[in-house]
Amino acid sequence: MTYDEGVAHCAASGSTLAAIYDTSELAAARAAISAAGVEKAITSASSDGSGWAWHGTERWEEGGFPLNTGQVTDQRAGMAGSTYSLHRNKSNLVWDADGRDERHPVLCRAASQEESQLL
Repeated sequence: MTYDEGVAHCAASGSTLAAIYDTSELAAARAAISAAGVEKAITSASSDGSGWAWHGTERWEEGGFPLNTGQVTDQRAGMAGSTYSLHRNKSNLVWDADGRDERHPVLCRAASQEESQLL
């Protein structure tokens, strides 16, 4: 799916495209991607060219998660019209900036649960 298709798909199943707020959620999300047997999945992180935000509104702050992990290196300052995909556990690359129209699996987060689901 593309980013926009993923947003619609997750919403149709009562969830949202996944936002990841700390290292334990990051580990769980990467494990879900690995368990699904795929390389990476689209998250809700997107950029207008000036930094990144979850769901387009929750800006990533310098010194805050995930920028403080040292794992955000690809287009760290932002890239207009882009989204961040998250790689599986066994990849050296954690975050990967992709165009919104690229097609990858998407990671949905259930509204009533803390767990993420790969779709």
